Amino acid sequence: MSDLLNRDTRRAAARSSRVSTGPTPDQSRTLAAVAFKTSGLVVVIATTLVLITLVSVNSDLTGTLGAIAGSWFAVHLVPLSIGGTSMGVAPMLPTLVVAWSVARTVHHAVDETTDRRMVRWVFAASMAGPLAFTAIALAVAKDASTVIGLSSPNALVAFSWVAGVHAAASGTGLILARWDALVIDRHLPDWVRALVAPLVRSVSVLTAGGAAIVLLALLVSWDTA
Repeated sequence: MSDLLNRDTRRAAARSSRVSTGPTPDQSRTLAAVAFKTSGLVVVIATTLVLITLVSVNSDLTGTLGAIAGSWFAVHLVPLSIGGTSMGVAPMLPTLVVAWSVARTVHHAVDETTDRRMVRWVFAASMAGPLAFTAIALAVAKDASTVIGLSSPNALVAFSWVAGVHAAASGTGLILARWDALVIDRHLPDWVRALVAPLVRSVSVLTAGGAAIVLLALLVSWDTA
């Protein structure tokens, strides 16, 4: 009788351990936000700008989806060919804004007490969402190539650029969120911990200032054109 009870107890413990390996409902919501928040905002903003542009020039909406897909690729610096002409280097400002948003979302999803399993889930979610959007954009661009002059980019190149942008941004957010814990775990000197905060603040100010100057220059050139 005692053996049966022990076996039942072990089975129940094994089942509970298997159940606990998955994310909790709160963690699932956090992971969904990490995966889709920034990518969804990029698609919404791109859709709005494309529609405003097409309506303002009294154009029909043919190729709208292709233009949205092209915007997604351009934001992530994926090389594009439109009408047989290869685009040069895309503006970095949209890419920096996307990277900042990803890093900020990831930074808020973890802290110094977050376990490593959740950290891995957050990083995986930050990659899964954008890659899923990229797969959809590739399919849309391929379909739109018969309507407009947009050539679908190489799939490997597209996935590599998108993964690189989001991996760098997500890694930055994770490091900043867990910096103190990393310093303690690695037994690094205190001056290393004190160095990062002003360094990040200085880089952020320089990036924001450069972005503001670029935006102002674009507006001035637009007005004088």
